Amino acid sequence: MTNIAIIDIGSNSVRIRISSNGNVFFRDTITTQLAKDMKDGKLCYKSVIRTFEGLDRLILKAKECDAEVFAFATAAVRNSTDGKEFTNEFFRRYGVEVDVLSGEAESKTGINGAIGNGDGTVIDVGGASTEIAVKINGKIVYARSVPVGAVVLTDNAQRDLEKAKAFLAPIIEKFGDVPKVGFSGESDKAGDRLIGNGGKVYAIGGTATSISFMMSGDKTYDRDRNHGRILGGEALFDFCELLYSMTSEEIESRFRIPKKRADIIHSGALILSTVLGYIGSDRAIVSENDNLEGYYEYIMGKIYGKTQK
Repeated sequence: MTNIAIIDIGSNSVRIRISSNGNVFFRDTITTQLAKDMKDGKLCYKSVIRTFEGLDRLILKAKECDAEVFAFATAAVRNSTDGKEFTNEFFRRYGVEVDVLSGEAESKTGINGAIGNGDGTVIDVGGASTEIAVKINGKIVYARSVPVGAVVLTDNAQRDLEKAKAFLAPIIEKFGDVPKVGFSGESDKAGDRLIGNGGKVYAIGGTATSISFMMSGDKTYDRDRNHGRILGGEALFDFCELLYSMTSEEIESRFRIPKKRADIIHSGALILSTVLGYIGSDRAIVSENDNLEGYYEYIMGKIYGKTQK
């Protein structure tokens, strides 16, 4: 089977996952903030240019790896009035059709990538949207997206915590009644991971993985170490308040994260903390597996008629 490259055109970053016979051998993320500075429903020209510069690098890597490319886009493209122009330009440059996921499809793709056939609730805080999905008895019983993410919240409230809370509250209410699955499991000896995945709450995406790294005190980012860590609700909100009291430069220096992530991580932390409170959970398990894995499984089923990791 040919090498497979999955590209995620997100609202905050563009990402790639390249695998051979199910084994991932390359990943990369470039923060391009496609959703930044949208006006009257249109993508900002500078944001589009940044995004295509990032995509040029990812496509080049896919070609070097002789990989077949599949691409999907999320909130920034689907919510913009000129999203079609963006996808047309993508096809013109790279000869690849972009699958623009609906909010529901994005939510389902995320939960499938994070927990497979297991049960649980998955929260995905992105750049321009936030998703919640719930699986019970291996079936998705709830999948919804609301139009706010770390980039959008930062554009509308900057570093004003009270203004951000006021902006966020009515949007989070659009999730309506989220089925309760509960949170259970046995902690390992370190006390910071849980075993199994029955009926738990998971957090995926760059906001969750970045906050987990920042709160851990690790000096360098390690995907394997980060996967499975616990974000506690009270500790998360305290950390959120700390981030709102700091400048982007202070966050970048203290927590060793990229400047563009430091610019918006306070907003992402507030959204995640707010959603956890909304669904009544006091913690979430961080998963490094997300919609990149979910979309890969979708492609395996649709194109190749098989499912494999």
